[in-house]
Amino acid sequence: MTLPQAHRRSLVAHPRTARIAISGGNVAGVCIFLTEEDLRELNINPYEIHYVRYSIDVETRQLELAEDGLSEEENGLKDQ
Repeated sequence: MTLPQAHRRSLVAHPRTARIAISGGNVAGVCIFLTEEDLRELNINPYEIHYVRYSIDVETRQLELAEDGLSEEENGLKDQ
């Protein structure tokens, strides 16, 4: 993913912490939250794009978002 340096700096400059959720003694996972401002910095309009593609880079262990999000039609899913 290639984002302009200014965007990468503003998103990376503020590290965040997410609590690992445990339910009934079992690990459920962790939620990663991006604000509307974060999405807009990534050129994702949350009123047009409803799904965000992401991956974890195994070597750097960093989250990477795809530059383009997916609309409901492209993703094949509809909100119920």
